[in-house]
Amino acid sequence: CLQVIVTPTLGRFIGLLRNSDAAIATATLERVQAEVGDGSPIAWTIVCDALRPGMFSALFQHGDEPFTIAHLFTDPTSRLERMQASVLMLERAGKPQLLPHDDVELRPGDRLLVVGTDLARRLQQRYLDEPSTVQWVRSGNEPARGLLFRWWRQRDMKQAG
Repeated sequence: CLQVIVTPTLGRFIGLLRNSDAAIATATLERVQAEVGDGSPIAWTIVCDALRPGMFSALFQHGDEPFTIAHLFTDPTSRLERMQASVLMLERAGKPQLLPHDDVELRPGDRLLVVGTDLARRLQQRYLDEPSTVQWVRSGNEPARGLLFRWWRQRDMKQAG
């Protein structure tokens, strides 16, 4: 299943899994199969780095809705679908949590060990770099980015208000 250790986070996860009971290992395999499918998933780490534009927006510009693991696993090309990826471990302040739930709020500095398809890994990069992706997944509205479209939106808002 997980053929090559490519990230230190994966090594720590495997060490924790070895010291856990069989139920955790079974739950891990079931989660990966259910959320990623059959085959050999790849592993990567996501760091909630507030210096990245997308993560800054996700962590600090959210109003009343916190940015959760569920948001991070929403397909940014189709917001009603989940990407073929699964979070195996959350490290917060050096403390690991195996198989965290989707409703866990993400915080600056959190590290997530993720397995999934290569497409899911590439799509998840949008959350790190593009604030508009975060806004679209949360609200369903893509922000106006170009000068003309921002002007048009402001004009429409003035006329409506």
